[in-house]
Amino acid sequence: MKNRKKTGIRKKAGIFMLALCLAVGIAPADFGAMPVSAAAQTKTKAKKAKVKKNKWVQKNGKWYYYNAKGKMLKNTWKVIKNQYYYFGADGARKQSCWYTTKAMGKEQYMTFYFNSKGVFVKSANTLKSIDQDLVKKMDAAIAGQKITAKTSAEAAVKTLFCLVRDQYGYDGLSARGFKPETAPQNWEYTFAKQMLTNKKGSCYHYAAALAFLVKRATGLPVRIGTGTARVYRKDNAQFHGWVEIGIGGAWYIYDPIVAKNAANRDKSLTYPLYKLPYNTARQYYTATKYFVVNI
Repeated sequence: MKNRKKTGIRKKAGIFMLALCLAVGIAPADFGAMPVSAAAQTKTKAKKAKVKKNKWVQKNGKWYYYNAKGKMLKNTWKVIKNQYYYFGADGARKQSCWYTTKAMGKEQYMTFYFNSKGVFVKSANTLKSIDQDLVKKMDAAIAGQKITAKTSAEAAVKTLFCLVRDQYGYDGLSARGFKPETAPQNWEYTFAKQMLTNKKGSCYHYAAALAFLVKRATGLPVRIGTGTARVYRKDNAQFHGWVEIGIGGAWYIYDPIVAKNAANRDKSLTYPLYKLPYNTARQYYTATKYFVVNI
């Protein structure tokens, strides 16, 4: 008898709770709040309304494009209103720069120039061939250091500087008789590939390898400086090659081979070896010719 009473009480309590829930769902205004399910639906609709489709979007001075599915384009070409654009690993379109990638619909790498509006206009002055193996070796070295589109430019520079400084050896004979002023055109491409292949070379090989890797990974302004340097003794100028990188509107010198000697505790070195401000560097480096890296 007692069990029957308890069961009846439970049924009544269940009916009451059900009625209460229905009341909340049917008349939300009476409780001063929207039901959770309705609120969630409203948020979902708001998010869908914000999805960008077939649209350009500018963020922090860079331009991005969202396709018909609302997805940001990355690592791909796109023809928009008969204009050719390329979007990098971070989604930003390439503009006012040279960039090496595969030609549209092909497996061959080429170096393209994109104007200030991000458009590639084919001509003899906006398209260059490049050694396929060099590109693959650069990409492999960068990937091997786990550098991605999310890696900051300065972090990438430091990582690549340490790679070239620590992992490559010196071979002065590899540049015997070499003079930058009379060297064959595109010698820096050849030296960069040799260094990435043989893992040893002269100061010019060190400079070419670091310059190409940094340019490829970050897109920062990069140039190879050649001339003389008084890095061991101020009264002894030696023919030399080094790297200069533009960061925040200023130029800085990076000299991996000399830094390697410093890492080996050469006490004759008398100045900072990483990111040396250009104005400070004048007392040590005298450039006679620059080679701007555009890849």
